[in-house]
Order: sequence, then structure tokens, then C-alpha cells
Amino acid sequence: MARRAGVGVGAGLVVAAAVALGGDLPPLQVSVETEVYSVLIERIEIRPGTSTSSYPEVQSLARLKLGSVPGGARVTLNRELRGRTPLQIEDLPLGAHDLVVEDAAHAPFHRNLRVLAPAPGR
Repeated sequence: MARRAGVGVGAGLVVAAAVALGGDLPPLQVSVETEVYSVLIERIEIRPGTSTSSYPEVQSLARLKLGSVPGGARVTLNRELRGRTPLQIEDLPLGAHDLVVEDAAHAPFHRNLRVLAPAPGR
């Protein structure tokens, strides 16, 4: 089951603007879309004549979709350069993450994201 979340609890699609440097430069428009999904993990070990498996475990992960106007802005997540917009980041653990989106002509867009699992029944 997938649900969109974003900055903070229960947020959806987030669009925000960073302050532009200089007089007539347009602001950097950044969109952040987060989808939380569940995966079922089961560890199976097979050896000649025997096999063992663990109990299946459900793990919630997130997918971030990032865009910017203008495009091509650098994306840093948790102090690790992840690429340029548009960008999709897969298998992100739930929890707090530090996001910076920047290019040479604009002030950096900086947000502390809290990616949370949806409440049951939503």
C-alpha cells in the first residue's frame, strides 16, 4: 500500500521556493514528493540437503521524487550527493533526512524531512 507523505507528518506534495541571489534572478522552485511503501523480506538459506528460512518481515521504505525549476540542480541527501534534478531516490529508510537542493545561480533550498509511515487505515 503506497501513500504520499512529505515534509513533516501527513504532508503531501510539497512545493517551495528558495530565496534567489541577486536582483532579477528567479527563485529556485523545488518539488518534493514522497511515497511510502512496504516490502516483504524473507531470508532463505539453501545448502545441499537442507534449507532454512526466517519469518517474513515487513519493512516500510520511501521513494523520493525531486524536481526543480530550473532543472539540473544538485541534490544532497544526508550530506551525500545523490545527483541532479529531476531525480528519484529509491528504498529510503523512514525517519529524519537532511535535504539540500542547489545550483550556482540560487540560494540553497534546505529542508529537514521527516518521512513517516501512514497511519493505519488511511
